[in-house]
Amino acid sequence: MYARHFVLLILLFTIPGCTAREESPRALDGVLDLSAWDFSAQGPVALRGEWEFAWRQTYDPAVPRWDGEAMPRDFLTLPGLWQGETRSGVPLSPYGYGVYRLQIRLDQTLVSAQERLALLVSAPLSVCRVWVDGLLVGETGTPGEDVDSERPKAHMIAPWFVPMGDVMEVVLQVSNHHNLQGGLNISTLLGTETQISHLVTTRWIIGAFICGCLLALAVYHLTLFILRRRERANVFFALFCLMWAAAIAFSPSYAFLLPHFIDLPWSWGVTLSLLPYGLTIPLMTMFYHELFPKRFGPWVDRGYLALGAAYMVYILATPPNAYDTVPFLYFLITRTVFAYLIGAFILDVLNKKRGVFLLIPGYLALAVAELDDILFDLDLVASTDLAPLGVFIFICCYSFFMSSRHSRVSDKAERLAVELVTVDEQLAHLQAKEEALAHERSEVESSPQDKRLLAVRVMNLAVDCWLICTGTDKVELARQSGLWNVYMEKDGYCRTQTLDRYLSQSTLPVRPRWQKIHATAEFVLAACDENVPARTELELSLGELKGLA
Repeated sequence: MYARHFVLLILLFTIPGCTAREESPRALDGVLDLSAWDFSAQGPVALRGEWEFAWRQTYDPAVPRWDGEAMPRDFLTLPGLWQGETRSGVPLSPYGYGVYRLQIRLDQTLVSAQERLALLVSAPLSVCRVWVDGLLVGETGTPGEDVDSERPKAHMIAPWFVPMGDVMEVVLQVSNHHNLQGGLNISTLLGTETQISHLVTTRWIIGAFICGCLLALAVYHLTLFILRRRERANVFFALFCLMWAAAIAFSPSYAFLLPHFIDLPWSWGVTLSLLPYGLTIPLMTMFYHELFPKRFGPWVDRGYLALGAAYMVYILATPPNAYDTVPFLYFLITRTVFAYLIGAFILDVLNKKRGVFLLIPGYLALAVAELDDILFDLDLVASTDLAPLGVFIFICCYSFFMSSRHSRVSDKAERLAVELVTVDEQLAHLQAKEEALAHERSEVESSPQDKRLLAVRVMNLAVDCWLICTGTDKVELARQSGLWNVYMEKDGYCRTQTLDRYLSQSTLPVRPRWQKIHATAEFVLAACDENVPARTELELSLGELKGLA
């Protein structure tokens, strides 16, 4: 039943974001036709396609340079990094600066209504200044022609404006001298001010919710580890939750939640958005192997830990690395972790490991998120980044599994505590009987000629030793030895009346069967191979009894 509920939760989160891509207009030759686009019904639109582009040029709205010979028309596709060449063959490099221009045709009704529109510019590399119809509406810092003049500040802006006519001009002045890659690799969105504001706020709320849940889980499992340090899976899981909380807090998918509310240097915002992934991968395998040990688990853990450590050293030792080749290769290589974990999980399911079925929804969510990433990269679906959400559901399933496991351990500990109390009481009773027998033995030693008292002692020691070593009573002793008769009473209980007479000096026959006493003690000694005090006492007492024969 729990698995069904988790699957429904996954579908509720993923189906709205993983729909077939609607045929939205694309820019062609620097023109995007939105005259038939209904923002109220169809929502914001991504400004994808061919933008006019001028490499190593700056923008001044007072100087019309786009239609003259000083600014020949060239084009570059957005989103995209500064790699390769423009349409006319101008070579691009990661470091540099340039100007994008797009003319957008709007619905006349929208223009007449004087409705506010807004742009969402996310994660420009490194600085972007936004102009609409010649007016500066927003900037993420100060563009520059070199590293000294460039001043990156923000990771995202959502400037609003009122279009002046049915043809709107959007100009993006971009420069990059701080990141290892340059350009605009995330689509700029255009929508009404309300839609863009709602989109950003929703991303913040979801990001804050997921981060809060992950932090709570981290604190909970870290506390469990402090209380019970032998359970190392708790500390691995807590650190895994902390790393993912940090990754989500700095993620562009959640509108740069933490950098927006905390003033951090721009470069640290990029670095901290990449750094946690150096630990999330090895921690994932480490806590999995702690829960489900594998023969080659330690080697797998060491391999991914070394890979993650090298990745983190590279991120810290180099300039900001957004969309750089090395992080891309690292993410590509570490995708093998998901294949490994899913394969190991399938084997655990086939082997019917206890509680493993609780993890099925988490692995389904992880598989859906990975599939969505692949389809999005192939331009087959329109979706937000579902990886953090898939990992969040994956983490929740593991938390539920570990809580269930902890509950079982606690219940078992309580049962063992009750059983221990019972065993202590039994041991105390046996100890009292041993003390009583020791007292009787001291009396025998004080009167070595009293053979009858020693015979009673031997028989009692034999019964006690049999009870301790075999866990059965004197009835079973009589049956297995074949030396004493067992009688079935009317009440259904078995009696050993003859043997019972030999357990007390007052009922001991006048002429005891000494050979039967010796045989009973020897039978018990042969059956009891445990080193218990009662056996030692029985051997000594039997020796004394035989010595009096």
